[in-house]
Amino acid sequence: MNVCSGVPTTLKDACELVARLMRVECTPEVIGGFREGDMRHCLGDARPLTELLGRSPTAFAHGISSTLAVG
Repeated sequence: MNVCSGVPTTLKDACELVARLMRVECTPEVIGGFREGDMRHCLGDARPLTELLGRSPTAFAHGISSTLAVG
């Protein structure tokens, strides 16, 4: 089962959100380019998880905000 939210989030967006929530100055830097065989986009189907849980999964932005607020 793919454990996902079904909401697309780029690695750059995830890094920027975590830095902002942790109140640190950090600008993600993309180095190099895409190589042959690199995955450009991946978005999981959250329906099986939704059916198992009986509710929609938590989006990354909400989940990481809740996680970092606890620590």
